[in-house]
Amino acid sequence: MMIEKEFSFEKAMEIDEKVWSILPKIQARKVKELLGIEGVGLADFLQAVKVKFEAEGYDYEVRQSDSEHVQIVIHGCPWYDILKKAEREHLAPRIADSICSLEFQVWLKEFGEQLSFSMEYRCCTGKCECVLDFRSD
Repeated sequence: MMIEKEFSFEKAMEIDEKVWSILPKIQARKVKELLGIEGVGLADFLQAVKVKFEAEGYDYEVRQSDSEHVQIVIHGCPWYDILKKAEREHLAPRIADSICSLEFQVWLKEFGEQLSFSMEYRCCTGKCECVLDFRSD
């Protein structure tokens, strides 16, 4: 918010994107170290990302149809709650487009290049939940 006040929302988003292209790598690597995860793949990713969701206070569920496809459904997002509390939820779709997508792509890439990610729905665009779709290609 300080960068936004000093410069602009666009400049703040530009810098935020740089931060979120690195911070998730650090988080994922630290969780892998703490859990003793040495491999790659969707199962290892899922084990690690659950630590992130628990630590940050997400309300979520995991839907796994098979070993190559996992959906994480977020019913409550702490970041969206912060934006709502600050009466800035109108910015949430823009933030989700750049930051949320980037964050989960970076997390996933720490678990292998053969993994992909998409966001089917987002609560910040009027849906009741975010649906994160992870696949092993």
